[in-house]
Amino acid sequence: MRWKRAAGRRSAPPGIGLTFLASEEAARTQLLAFVDGDDVHHRERHARRLPVHVEARVEIDGLVEVCETDDISDGGCFLKVREHPPIGTRLHLKLKGNGAIFSWVSVDAVVCWHRRGGDREGFGVRFLLDSERERRRIEKLVGVVRERVAREIRMHPPRTTPPTSTPPTSTKPTATSMLPRK
Repeated sequence: MRWKRAAGRRSAPPGIGLTFLASEEAARTQLLAFVDGDDVHHRERHARRLPVHVEARVEIDGLVEVCETDDISDGGCFLKVREHPPIGTRLHLKLKGNGAIFSWVSVDAVVCWHRRGGDREGFGVRFLLDSERERRRIEKLVGVVRERVAREIRMHPPRTTPPTSTPPTSTKPTATSMLPRK
């Protein structure tokens, strides 16, 4: 967020100002088109993405690169790498979640989109799940990751105010009377 204008000014309504990173140019363009009333095409995802880092090995044409994901779902993931194969490129991918109870999960994938620039540079892939066994292994990996994220959230609840010590309150019932005191 770049700036914030609170309510109460007569000259301008409340609002916020945003600055987009160069790597988010596509999101900026789509948002501005929506604000202008243009038709915006948004592709619905079938599975919820989890913003977690999973160790990955990408193999394209015999070359292997070790990287990590930026997010993952049952349908695909985003790989943080500097090299961008062309959209539509098929690749072989091996994934392993931290603390996972199983070995590497192998799956074929296809490159669907790129993000360039910034610290989140890489590309998104869609998994090509040819068998029920591959589908179950990906679902198991994502399930383990989902449980780990849920545990971390439960372990670290957000604290909005610092803890304060409050004096203990009496548990005795208090008697009230409408009669004046003597």
